Amino acid sequence: MHRRGCPSTCTRAPVELRLATVVSMLDTVRVTASRRRLEGTGFEQRARRGAGRFVTTKDMLRQPVFSTSQVFQTVPGMWLERTSLGANRVTMRGAFGRCSPSVYLDGQHMRHLSAEDIDAFVSPDEVAGIEIYSEAAAPPEFVPDFGGCGSVVIWTKAGENPARRWSMRRRMLHGAAALLIGAGIGTAMHR
Repeated sequence: MHRRGCPSTCTRAPVELRLATVVSMLDTVRVTASRRRLEGTGFEQRARRGAGRFVTTKDMLRQPVFSTSQVFQTVPGMWLERTSLGANRVTMRGAFGRCSPSVYLDGQHMRHLSAEDIDAFVSPDEVAGIEIYSEAAAPPEFVPDFGGCGSVVIWTKAGENPARRWSMRRRMLHGAAALLIGAGIGTAMHR
């Protein structure tokens, strides 16, 4: 390549670059993860106080269920009711009749979950324990608002393997598809 105004014999002066070598030593980074265990959730302490109803894995083995929401049918004062849209919802005896409890999954409040949503998020074999409280008996950490109803707290087992997590995501997608089809939206999408 020639510069303008430079004859073909014009050469460029060589450029020499030197990079300084800098060796930096970083401290060893150790990553530790703590998995949620039922023992670390306060489940046992609250169960000893006896203010609510408590369902453990052993209880679920005595009365086998095919979906997590079926557990609630075995608890006095709780029901699965079909809504006008065809979905099931978990209800319980509240201060003013039947109402939908607040649902917590591993301590996180999940708003407006249907029975199908609960089943999509957690299969029975993933449940470590379930706490069920009336509004008056619910511990402060499981009372999101003054909704006039109780709370359901579902704890999952520690050490969940990746295949099971994939299965949960797949169940969630199937549940969402079923809801869309049930609402009539799915048929419009297939046209």
